[in-house]
Amino acid sequence: MMDERILTRPSTAKEFDEQLVGALAALGKPEGFDIVLDAVLGPMFDPGWARLARGGRYIVYGAASMTPTGSLGGFDLWNWLTLAWRYVAPLIVSPLIHMLVHTT
Repeated sequence: MMDERILTRPSTAKEFDEQLVGALAALGKPEGFDIVLDAVLGPMFDPGWARLARGGRYIVYGAASMTPTGSLGGFDLWNWLTLAWRYVAPLIVSPLIHMLVHTT
């Protein structure tokens, strides 16, 4: 397997974007990825979103940070409201805003 097809999580979003560009070149797909799987939804979101092909799918999974903390036996309303907000907040991604930001 070619090195350009192996992606590791770098320390910066710029390095990640460079890896994505190299991987797309190695695959011969300059239009972008058909699917991006993101288990973190952190600073690496923008490079992944920018390299998504038109009509592609961006999938966020994992969400360990969305698990409420506190007593397992008790019901803590604040923790559950926090969980609900963390679940809904990632869904508020406006493709129009990202299209305007990522246009060249």
